[in-house]
Amino acid sequence: MQSLIISKSRLVSAEVTATPGAGQQYNFKTQADLENKNIMLYGVEAYSESQLAVDINGKTTVSADGCKNITLQLWDRDNKKVVEIPVTSLIRSNNGGLVVILKPFALDFSKCNIHLTAGTNISQNETVSFNFYYKEF
Repeated sequence: MQSLIISKSRLVSAEVTATPGAGQQYNFKTQADLENKNIMLYGVEAYSESQLAVDINGKTTVSADGCKNITLQLWDRDNKKVVEIPVTSLIRSNNGGLVVILKPFALDFSKCNIHLTAGTNISQNETVSFNFYYKEF
């Protein structure tokens, strides 16, 4: 069993704002407590509509099948893509109940996004939601 000592966490979401198609990228909605701050990200998990029917803004969450067509891209403050991982790998019910633990890095939240690898099983105005585990430095 994995133990995770949570310093801080934030539920974040990215909305598919156009007709979904392969290659599209969508940034996260503004989060004042994560932007322009010294944030070290050390863990992340994702949610499909099976775990979280609507996001923190009341928008419908993408289905489990839709999550198969989405990756998460995380960028550091040196403008380097640190992580690109399928959303399905971040859903705890898919990976033995584990939160994905990362080697901590300085997150540039404004550059992070979701990337659609296909547009199937995803609808315009749906969101993909994540929980970011972080600490300030």
